[in-house]
Amino acid sequence: MSTCSRQPGAGRAVPRRGRTWAVSFLGLYPLALGFLAFVGPHIARWPLPVRAAIFPLVLLTLMTYVVMPVLTRLTGRWLEGGKQPPNRKEVVARIRTAHEQSA
Repeated sequence: MSTCSRQPGAGRAVPRRGRTWAVSFLGLYPLALGFLAFVGPHIARWPLPVRAAIFPLVLLTLMTYVVMPVLTRLTGRWLEGGKQPPNRKEVVARIRTAHEQSA
């Protein structure tokens, strides 16, 4: 998560650990659940060391390059010390803006 690597005083607040944990959990839990439900049965007969390597490889890659950038954008103000997470209209507007910028 890019906000975790920022130094204090570098222009933005460093998020509290609890908030960082909460956002990370919101991203990781559905990925882990989906991986175990859909991919797990297909690789069940593979050797344990291979399965144990595939699981974090897939999840960490998705978390780093797909999930956390989106979640960080959506919850950025709250992560940086705002009192509340953004409301639904703000989230929808941020998603549209991010989608338009990527297109």
